[in-house]
Amino acid sequence: MMPSIRTRYSRWMCLVLTSCWMAVFSGTKGLAADAEAKLRVLTYNIHHGEGTDRKIDYRRLSEMISSLKPDVVALQEVDVKTSRVDGVDQATLLGEMTAMNVVFGAAMPFSGGHYGEAILSRYPISEERSYPLPFNFGQEPRAVLRATIEPDNGVPEFVFLGTHLCHQSEENRLQQVKELRRRAGDEGQRPVILAGDFNARPGSMPMKSMLGDEWIDATAPQSVIDYVLIQKSDRWKVTKVTTVDDLVVSDHRPVLVELTWVSEEAAQKEKTPTSIAALEELESNLQKAIASVEKSIVSINGGMGGGVLVSPDGYVLTAAHVSGYGRELSISIADGARYPGKSLGAYRFADTAMVKFDGEGPFSFVPMADIGETRVGDWCFALGHPGGLDDKRGVVARLGRVISKSDNLLRSDCKIIGGDSGCALFNLNGELIGIHSRIGRPLDQNYHAPIDAIRRHWDAMKAGDVIPSERMRGRGGFGVSTMDANPGVRVVKVHHEGSPLRKGDVIRQFDDHMIEDDWEYLVAMSSRKIDETVRLRVRRQGEWIELDVKVEQIVTKTEETEE
Repeated sequence: MMPSIRTRYSRWMCLVLTSCWMAVFSGTKGLAADAEAKLRVLTYNIHHGEGTDRKIDYRRLSEMISSLKPDVVALQEVDVKTSRVDGVDQATLLGEMTAMNVVFGAAMPFSGGHYGEAILSRYPISEERSYPLPFNFGQEPRAVLRATIEPDNGVPEFVFLGTHLCHQSEENRLQQVKELRRRAGDEGQRPVILAGDFNARPGSMPMKSMLGDEWIDATAPQSVIDYVLIQKSDRWKVTKVTTVDDLVVSDHRPVLVELTWVSEEAAQKEKTPTSIAALEELESNLQKAIASVEKSIVSINGGMGGGVLVSPDGYVLTAAHVSGYGRELSISIADGARYPGKSLGAYRFADTAMVKFDGEGPFSFVPMADIGETRVGDWCFALGHPGGLDDKRGVVARLGRVISKSDNLLRSDCKIIGGDSGCALFNLNGELIGIHSRIGRPLDQNYHAPIDAIRRHWDAMKAGDVIPSERMRGRGGFGVSTMDANPGVRVVKVHHEGSPLRKGDVIRQFDDHMIEDDWEYLVAMSSRKIDETVRLRVRRQGEWIELDVKVEQIVTKTEETEE
């Protein structure tokens, strides 16, 4: 089966790669400009404004901050109207003295006022919120301050988190880190930067737990206990780290990190072969990868869709719209053998599901990429059995790139067609990075469930859980028409005068779930019942508001006539 595919494939492979190479380099000049979106991030524990000389001097403190020319600043140990600092609102004062926007988050009441974190930003802050962190009785309460920053220099809107962890107990720091990771994980596809005083050395258990597989310490190798952390999945490059050698203004040194945001086009350019030898190496790696995984692709119910084996004992990943929930299925593997199977659980926000079939294994299966490993610009290839298993044709392979990524959605320019749903997207190491979900518009921007979402919900899907469950019976909605706003969904028409929604509103949160696109919006809607009330977080004319909106029964014109 494979030799005939590889022979045909080799004839057009170099043409495809050469075309990609030339297309990317034809726009090199413009891409270089796109890559110059920079951000200067400062974290500074100001010790309630008191220097090591025991003097409180706001002028020297503000001059220290301003001299570093930061775009955004995380300040710790900030007093607001405490008797310790004679009732001064340090957050507001430093905002005025540095000519920056400011928000404050109280971690605890103290000495007639409050004590906590502040964020300074030379860009607009569109929303802010403070969350308490876990703490034990007898220890100081701590918090994380969250702000959405809206730059105007090519850096996308991002979420900035400033915090100060417990200095009294490593056990407590571990609990606080767990909460930080949870909060940061709720932000959807927007970039997230976390900065502050962690009171933990590099390599300690709290820092190992915080970084995990998803975070990078941008302050390394100068890290001590003050950090700036970035997510691996975001397209930041650390260009410079500066620790200011001053221990007079505060008992902590200010730490400045310079970041560059890399555009999708520039990310692809970086991974484009620049010589014939590199093109040949790419082709060789691709053919080896195809040969290593092709036998793992299965056909479901005679070609209605496909899947990929991820274990030797018959566990298959597929699209949720292919497998359904709790259904009996027929699975055909590469050698033509057919087995009865059953759909298990699903994570519907990513349109992915798990299937199990019984047979005499072990079966050929594929490795899965690690969380955070897949990046925009990576080469990838799609495999599938469109129309069902065909011994003469074999598995169909298509080359492309990862063009965007969020928590529940991966997009590539690999062509997929009807019948490919549920089959697999791989990197050039032969690792599974996604499951085909939907054909895109345009046709070279297709949708896949990312392996990150699958790994995070693996145990639940294997146990048979459907997340979120389908509860709605009949057609329901908010009485509005919407379109994809990327991120969120935009209201384009309101059908009822009494609706709290308005034309132009962008719905970004549906109860506790962040909405990234119209698919997630529809899935969230189906998890509710008619007449239930949903709390929406909506962007309206640049402001964030929260609305309680009832799910209504949708009646078509035909049904109205019949009544």
